[in-house]
Amino acid sequence: MYDKGDVRNSVVRIDLLAFFQANPHAIDTAAGFARRLHRPLKDVAAAADALAGIGILERIESGSHTVYRLRSIDEDAEGGTLFEGSRGNDR
Repeated sequence: MYDKGDVRNSVVRIDLLAFFQANPHAIDTAAGFARRLHRPLKDVAAAADALAGIGILERIESGSHTVYRLRSIDEDAEGGTLFEGSRGNDR
């Protein structure tokens, strides 16, 4: 059936994505997002790392802290557009 941990992790990722939809210029630590979302730090940190791993969030090392922000939709990690063809470039 469903693993409760997987479902909880999915819900936290959805919460984090919804937060960034409403606040696209936000930048904070996992602890800061955990406070804003009223979710456990370990769950938010795992969700942020997962979203950074697939290129949705950008993970930035800042001194002794790691902060996350929404990656620009214009560029992916390789410098291309995230949504090829979405800007009228389809041929």
